Amino acid sequence: TKKIGVFALYRAINSLAAMGAIGKSIWVSFLFPDWFWESDLKGEIAQLRDAAAELKTEVAGIYAESVTGLLKPMITISAYGETGEKEWVTPRQIKAGMDIVMTKDAGTEGAVMLAFEREEELLKRFSPAFVEQIQRMFDRISAVKEAEAAVRYGVKAMHAVGEGGVFGALWELAEAAGLGLEVKVREIPIRQETVEVCEFFQVNPYQIPSAGSLLIVTEEGHRLAEEFTQRGFCAAVIGRITEGKERVLFQEEEKRYLEPPKMNELLKGLTENKVGG
Repeated sequence: TKKIGVFALYRAINSLAAMGAIGKSIWVSFLFPDWFWESDLKGEIAQLRDAAAELKTEVAGIYAESVTGLLKPMITISAYGETGEKEWVTPRQIKAGMDIVMTKDAGTEGAVMLAFEREEELLKRFSPAFVEQIQRMFDRISAVKEAEAAVRYGVKAMHAVGEGGVFGALWELAEAAGLGLEVKVREIPIRQETVEVCEFFQVNPYQIPSAGSLLIVTEEGHRLAEEFTQRGFCAAVIGRITEGKERVLFQEEEKRYLEPPKMNELLKGLTENKVGG
């Protein structure tokens, strides 16, 4: 319920950026419960407008309606973007043997959501400074700068990590390409703060929302990761594309197969009372 409009905005703009497009305008549909305060609604819309202004994206229209019986606020954002490239950046250009590069960190968006929504529980275990540090990671959920740099580099395939987390995005990427993949879990970047929050709420950090991260497929993964690092971006080669349809995860000595995205792990962290790690 907190910063819902800004989270939705970044997901929409990140999806455009992953196709090599720049967000130009958005249309917002906001449905909220009848117990939702008018001041809360105005605050959410103000935050959304501020974030859109930072992204240089016009808010073309906002529709808001109170719905009796609705349990949580719901927002839908339709985003329009443009690209000067001759070709869309699309998974259809992926070939076997290419490297998979991941930007930023796994699970950051989900950890931030938990830090806002279940702040009281976290404060029973962690210091206020630690919880505030997680909430400040909110500024890491934009993927626009990394996507723009990747397009300039000549990358032909990107995928924005979203609702299903890194594992869900890997499955979607491979499914769209019609190929397999091999990924080393220990190579996936993740912040210690995210690990601790996920352990506390007993959720898998690789299966919670991770807006801000991109999966980039290129023939020169290590070179791209090095260039990104030199520019101040976090990036790492986490695996490669393979022939066939097997989607394999290697975790230490264990080999297991990636499964299609299931229930969003974040919902468990937001609704269940399992805490304590």
